[in-house]
Amino acid sequence: MNILEVKNISKTYPKSDFALSDISFAVPHGTIMGIVGENGSGKTTTLGIILGLLQPSTGSINIFGRPFSHDDVEMKAKLGVVFDTNHFPDAFTPRDIDKIFGSVYPRWDRPYFIDLLGKYDIGIKKRVKTLSHGAKSMLAIITALAQRPELLVLDEPTGGVDPVRREEVLDIFQDFISDGKKSIIFSSHITSDLEKIADYVTIIHRGKLLASAEKDFFLYEYGILRCNEAALVTLRQTHVQEILCYAKRDNQYRVLVKNQSSIPQGDYVLENPTLDEVMYLLTRGEAATAAGAYSGARHEPQGVMQ
Repeated sequence: MNILEVKNISKTYPKSDFALSDISFAVPHGTIMGIVGENGSGKTTTLGIILGLLQPSTGSINIFGRPFSHDDVEMKAKLGVVFDTNHFPDAFTPRDIDKIFGSVYPRWDRPYFIDLLGKYDIGIKKRVKTLSHGAKSMLAIITALAQRPELLVLDEPTGGVDPVRREEVLDIFQDFISDGKKSIIFSSHITSDLEKIADYVTIIHRGKLLASAEKDFFLYEYGILRCNEAALVTLRQTHVQEILCYAKRDNQYRVLVKNQSSIPQGDYVLENPTLDEVMYLLTRGEAATAAGAYSGARHEPQGVMQ
């Protein structure tokens, strides 16, 4: 059973050109789902709908095997949330947070909270307004973990954390899911973080789902061809159905293909892509079968999470 199921959710806004359209994916127990996309692509809107902060125009959300409900206290106690901005009052200290959260969350683990504060050098008496941006981000992550949730929902949680600390945070996230019962859904523009820890990746662009699959599918089934224009012309003539999109940089083309093993040897270099390259080409590249930018039409690779 999946810990989270997002089924065909859409969201429209009056007098706005933006719309979230038919987003579907699932998060199994014991896994990390990474959501990637440009700013304004719909990542935060998707997370807001999952948490019940926004009402979808269509579609449904199931968490822990049942529909989300604002009145479901047990469900809320199993959720830990970190937003990309600080939501603690400036006058608060970690001691204040401990008292308040300890009285509200039945699973609150005070010794664990205190231990993590010490580990990351956040004084329990320091006011939030005196903390650096990175320390505020760490405090939000620590607070969510100390609730001992079963599902962590994280919106750009490591954006303000320095690279050294970020590695430590990613290790904590891995430990969090290690028992196979808990999961994380994690939006980020730092694709290198997701390459390190995500099990599944969902790519959203302009409110549409481009692809959702196991991370390794994107990194090892997809391929990047680096070639000149003549080789690209040949590929479009012989293997156009394997080409998702391509982009030119200087005198070289980068071509994203669906399946590395289906491409014969030729006058080009075939490599594993990075998530950053996959996202860039899917959102900025040109389609192989028509002129103009890649349409963003949904592509469902093998293993897609539906």
